[in-house]
Amino acid sequence: MHRNDTNLNQFIWSDGDLQTNFYQWKDDKTWEEAVEHCRDHYTDLASLTTTQQLQQVKSNLKGETIIWVGLRFVAGQWYWLNAEPVSNEVSRSLPECPELRCGALNIMTEQWENRDCEEKLSFLCV
Repeated sequence: MHRNDTNLNQFIWSDGDLQTNFYQWKDDKTWEEAVEHCRDHYTDLASLTTTQQLQQVKSNLKGETIIWVGLRFVAGQWYWLNAEPVSNEVSRSLPECPELRCGALNIMTEQWENRDCEEKLSFLCV
């Protein structure tokens, strides 16, 4: 579908039984635009729910410092778009009542960040 696009970096993560295709888009979009793009062309914005998955993703990301992921603050808590619980490791690095309610991954600092949902960043789909 997008195989020859220079704005796309595709890589695969496997934990033995399960294989996940990741698609890093270098087009800057708001968080909602990124969700829409991922849902239109793939499944969703990526939810990085295990440490192994996070390490693999960080080692494969190219050319970006901060990317949108499927992390959002709604109704008083952070959640992943795939409905998996947010680990303590992730939630400890995010504010409890943020003004900025969309989650991004800072590759350089290896930290989760809450950002303005209208900010335009590259993003990671699954």
